[in-house]
Amino acid sequence: MNAGPVSVTPGRLVFHCDFARGGRRIDASFRIADPKSALGMLHGRDERTGMLVYEGREIAVRSIHRDIAGGLPTSTALGYSFSADGREIGAVDLNGLNKTLYVPRSGPDREAVIVASVALSTFWDPAIVQQD
Repeated sequence: MNAGPVSVTPGRLVFHCDFARGGRRIDASFRIADPKSALGMLHGRDERTGMLVYEGREIAVRSIHRDIAGGLPTSTALGYSFSADGREIGAVDLNGLNKTLYVPRSGPDREAVIVASVALSTFWDPAIVQQD
């Protein structure tokens, strides 16, 4: 909401997904949110943090704002990284028309990262959509 020089966000962003396979709900849920307070963040980025719980495993999700070449960080997310047990296990690059998944080659985390990546690829972040 904007009123002259003052801008207030009445509610924080929260995106939540539950998943099904073959028409049956599976033990998986995904939640991503805007972690900033009503006063915003000092750096001005629209960060997103969240959690994927997939078959009992917790995988942390956070937005990425700097590309691999370095440079200045962007205000909106270029993609998201996934980490479990303190180590990065995958990522999804959502920048541009081509979406790229970086997933484990095998194991239980492979399907989990793919599931979260598909959910994020359908997410219309208001920080991006409302800029147009």
